[in-house]
Amino acid sequence: MQATWIPANGTSGLQVLYKACSGSANLSACQVFNSSGLRQGCHLAGAKPDQDVCILLKGVVDGRARHWTYMKKPTYHIRTFPPKVTVAEQGDQLNVSWLHPRLCPHGWHYLVNYSACNGAAKDEKSDIGAKSVLVPFNKDCEYKIQVKPQMAASCGTDFGGISPLIFYNKGAAPKQTLAVAFVAIPTILSLLVVVLCYYIRRKRKTIFKKIPVPPSSLKEMISSIHQSQQQQLFVPVPEEVEVCRVCSVAVESDPLMCKVT
Repeated sequence: MQATWIPANGTSGLQVLYKACSGSANLSACQVFNSSGLRQGCHLAGAKPDQDVCILLKGVVDGRARHWTYMKKPTYHIRTFPPKVTVAEQGDQLNVSWLHPRLCPHGWHYLVNYSACNGAAKDEKSDIGAKSVLVPFNKDCEYKIQVKPQMAASCGTDFGGISPLIFYNKGAAPKQTLAVAFVAIPTILSLLVVVLCYYIRRKRKTIFKKIPVPPSSLKEMISSIHQSQQQQLFVPVPEEVEVCRVCSVAVESDPLMCKVT
């Protein structure tokens, strides 16, 4: 067991004597001293944590010999493991239970933090030394539970850890949530369909481009091809024919007697 103190200014030559207050043994002197910053201490060999300790301090303060006597109840400065938590149904309530640490078993209380249906977290504080707490239970809700140990100030200081997060009735959902989902999902889908139709109507010329209409019949298609070919044919321009007159020598004197050949 360890005794610690912070010495006053000007204190020197400090001696620490101790014994169990309930016994008649002689005082024992501290042999192993240690310090951490301003705080000093010594190891109380043989002292038991379940017995009050009587301590006598002797020293010199500002050149004068002084002594002080104390009776102290041992307190614990411990680091505990996270509590092992069990959750079980008990009618319309949940029984949240845990295991106690060995040291100072009647100096602990526990803070049970829980939430249901993703609601706000609530705290339920146990009595000193209690081993369980009852919390309301809704079968349609999923529960998240954590337990934090807290040591009573009269017993000491605890550095224990909080328990891991426990999920109970996982996957449950309130009926009201399901009803809302059945109404909300079709409504959302209907709105999406309306928005989609409005968008398609505004962008229909871009989305649905105009396709040329094919000929109504085979005859019209052939006629169109024939007209196209006729427009492309080359038709020569008629040439002018010159008339040649040939006259006989014998009748050369009479041009009107010439014959056209």
